[in-house]
Amino acid sequence: MGGGKNGKVLVAGDANKSDLYWRLVLPDNHDDRMPPKGKPQLSEAEV
Repeated sequence: MGGGKNGKVLVAGDANKSDLYWRLVLPDNHDDRMPPKGKPQLSEAEV
């Protein structure tokens, strides 16, 4: 949760400021998308 050079990974109560959330909702073909290509993707409800 501490984050790294790009800031905090999770910001409690504010998904829009959470890096992890943004990586989960990036387009499927984006290099920074999580989980990466070839890995099981989360459902909309899981995100």
